[in-house]
Amino acid sequence: MSVPKSQRAEGKLDVAMKALELESYSIDMCSSEKRIPKKARPYVAYPLVDCARNIVTNIYRANDVYVWDEQSHRQRIAYQEAALAEVAALIHLIDLARKKYSFKGNSIVHWIGLVIETRDKLRNWRNADKRKYVEKWGNGC
Repeated sequence: MSVPKSQRAEGKLDVAMKALELESYSIDMCSSEKRIPKKARPYVAYPLVDCARNIVTNIYRANDVYVWDEQSHRQRIAYQEAALAEVAALIHLIDLARKKYSFKGNSIVHWIGLVIETRDKLRNWRNADKRKYVEKWGNGC
């Protein structure tokens, strides 16, 4: 018998899947000349896509760190924090693109929704890792 969706725990890779969805949507949003003109792409579109890609990269790097001591835990948290910093930068870049170029309301709402979901899942993962570390070794980062 399956567990109802509302009672399921978040999987460890939910944050990665949401970040991949965000990266893909960001590419879609930035690849249309109707939204961002070619001459503006190096200044707006490329940084947006790079930011989304950096979020995914840092999530994968964090997930790849096997935590077995304080140093490895600090490395994992550092990658998670780097991903969160990219999320903040992405929000700024989306806002800039929204103000400068032609984005419809629903597409921006969906895009920001993906960013917020990714950010929340990432924060939950980081906080769970911090709690786990404190329980295991007795001090936090």
